[in-house]
Amino acid sequence: LDEGFKKADAANIPVLSEEMIYDFIAKLSRDGTKVLSNGNQSEDYSVDCVQVRRKEICALKGRLFYPKGSDASIFKVILLVNERLNEIISVNCENCSEGICRHALAFLFWIHRRSSGDSWDKNQFGGCDPNEHSKSIAVAVQVKDIFGIDDIKCDSDDVEDISDEQGNMFLDEVLEQLEKNGLTDTPLYRHCRPVFDRFEPLYIHHTMLNSCHNNVRDYKSFLLYMEDVAQKGIFDEVREASVNKYKSRLWMETQYCRIRCSLIGSILSRSLSGEDEEILDSIFCTQREWNSERRLKLKEQKRFILKQTETLEQKQYRECGLILSQSYPYLCASPDGISDDNIVEIKVPKTDEEFENFLFNKESISPKYMAQLQLQMHLANVSKALYCVLSPSFETSGALHYVWVQADTQHIINILNAAEDFWKTVVFPRIH
Repeated sequence: LDEGFKKADAANIPVLSEEMIYDFIAKLSRDGTKVLSNGNQSEDYSVDCVQVRRKEICALKGRLFYPKGSDASIFKVILLVNERLNEIISVNCENCSEGICRHALAFLFWIHRRSSGDSWDKNQFGGCDPNEHSKSIAVAVQVKDIFGIDDIKCDSDDVEDISDEQGNMFLDEVLEQLEKNGLTDTPLYRHCRPVFDRFEPLYIHHTMLNSCHNNVRDYKSFLLYMEDVAQKGIFDEVREASVNKYKSRLWMETQYCRIRCSLIGSILSRSLSGEDEEILDSIFCTQREWNSERRLKLKEQKRFILKQTETLEQKQYRECGLILSQSYPYLCASPDGISDDNIVEIKVPKTDEEFENFLFNKESISPKYMAQLQLQMHLANVSKALYCVLSPSFETSGALHYVWVQADTQHIINILNAAEDFWKTVVFPRIH
């Protein structure tokens, strides 16, 4: 690669629209530029070793050759594009004399076809398969594509060069405004300035990333470390801080690598190693529901039901944050409501089949959800749970079903033993 250039792929080449090419050809015609007809007109060219440099003026370089012909010549072409003005500045072949040759035009249209996303060919950028790379990247949207070039007046002749000192002053001002407005938990701020997070010691992934510093060598030393963290009061703090923070970064990072109560039923009933992988996917959040809008709407509906339950039971319930246990720091509970002596768990099925899974024959709780309730009661240190299941027709009928559940000591012991065994033998080896 030439200095300042990088290998071109589908993610970093500029888009050459048909309008840009039309304007460029029209400009050549107005300027009287010669279009040379040299080269073998019976064969198409192959393009190789394409490289790009993205600056104010984007430069693309490539090599053209005949793949099967007797002519072994290699033609080097360079294309210059002003992306801010959507303008092709020039395209020249180093091997040919003045004017625009067939090699230059072939390279120009080759870039046009690739940048428009048509018919990707294997190794089209000289060994790099752009499809493999582009699957994992986000598509950037330029400001000029939103507002229009005329609206933001970004003609380079009117823009003064900004020194590094001026740029740093501007960035500092932006960061200070973020700090004043309580926006330090943003990618830009975290990238530029260190952010102290008092809850970081309880995040399991941070603990394991710094396992040497935290003296975590095995499962037992992990428990000792988390016991020390809990004794500093951080577990109690996160319980209060996470109230009304559903699906926030604090919520997700605290749950990450921990067994949530909703998973304990699957752990108790697992029989095949393949099921372990599915549970691990949930613990590591790869199979979680990321439609935050839908989840937040569901949470609001549960808050409404909790208020109705208060009226029905004549008891005050509080929305619950994340509950952690000093003895079992790899477990995490988040019931929908809590009082001094019981928790509330609310289920919102959409179909009759889902309703039967939650509450069979309108009275029997399935083992999966009974295990969830028992573990929630233990972690919340209460002896009763109110299990509430809405009817699928709740929005029209207002029907819902309540079942009171008592804590079962022997059931809880079995649950805790199964959870400890799974986390010790399956989860911890994966993150250690």
